[in-house]
Amino acid sequence: CGRSYPIRVTTPKIPTIRKRGQMSYEEFSAHPLLSGVSDDAVRAMHELGESVTLAPGEELMHEGDEPSFFYMVLEGELEVFLPMTVDRFSEVKLASVNRGACIGEYSFIDQRRLSASVRALTEARLFRMAHSDFQAFIEENRDTGFLVLRNLLGTLVKRLRAANEEFDLFTLPAADF
Repeated sequence: CGRSYPIRVTTPKIPTIRKRGQMSYEEFSAHPLLSGVSDDAVRAMHELGESVTLAPGEELMHEGDEPSFFYMVLEGELEVFLPMTVDRFSEVKLASVNRGACIGEYSFIDQRRLSASVRALTEARLFRMAHSDFQAFIEENRDTGFLVLRNLLGTLVKRLRAANEEFDLFTLPAADF
């Protein structure tokens, strides 16, 4: 039997899309994903996306949906969770993310359905870029693409190390015999 995806009890609110011009270049360029990237490349990436504002409780994405956007958190706090399903008796909180985080990076990398749901805990502002635009930018700008993907990989490794440390808390100390 395959993985069962959650059935939505209610339809999530659609994020409010703001015009690109309402998000400053300075705010965008300060995101850790863009560390080491030239100003010209950052400006080009800035032109590919748009700003999204979420109210507390608004759902950004839902586990099992087809991926379409890559997000960079500019402000606010969001919760990453697995919603209740027929097979999952309760909601499972995976993480809270805030400024400097990326969302949708797993599906950008592996092109699979979304592995979790995300909703705003506070008002949140994000920059979003279509997967196809992000992929094309990285392919057309190989040096910049290398830096961006290296920064993304650094973020993923940091998360993995944090998860390893959490699991290590469950390890019993060796008994002295």
